[in-house]
Amino acid sequence: MTDALFWNLIDMSAKECNNDVEQQSQWLAKRLSELTLVDIFDFQEHLIRRKRDAYDGRLMAASAVLDDMDDDDFQDFRLWLVSRGKALFEKCLNDPEALAGIVEPGDRITASDIGLAAAKAYEQITGRDDFHLRFQLAWPPARLKNAVVWQTGEGYADPSKLRILFPRLWEKFGNRFQDSH
Repeated sequence: MTDALFWNLIDMSAKECNNDVEQQSQWLAKRLSELTLVDIFDFQEHLIRRKRDAYDGRLMAASAVLDDMDDDDFQDFRLWLVSRGKALFEKCLNDPEALAGIVEPGDRITASDIGLAAAKAYEQITGRDDFHLRFQLAWPPARLKNAVVWQTGEGYADPSKLRILFPRLWEKFGNRFQDSH
């Protein structure tokens, strides 16, 4: 599977499903089940690569302005970002503050379901649920890119740092910190 085909599937699923991540996951699983097992594994490999591309300290800090996120939430946030399509994904990688024009308060910004589409397609074709055992990629631990200081010494989001790092996001989402600090 080429990168272009991967993004075509993601972009089509976003459009067809109006960015509803549960529907996107089902749509992707159906389309992937029409392809070969190699394509299904390739899709998963592309998805992992895009998640790694988004393992970025600036995005992590920006996501902390949007919502309280632990490591699992940030992983699901990166899947959500992929699910929105290539153009928005790349735009937000280049400028995390672009999220201010994409996300509204109360929007769902996680998409763990997208990460399951290939496994569902595999199970539909084979009748087995051992996708992750069969999907044997030796991925070294991810290294965070563009680390920024946005937390307190105790590891909590530091509103004063986030306000400076992301003024547009802060303007739109910063009020959520007023209730807790």
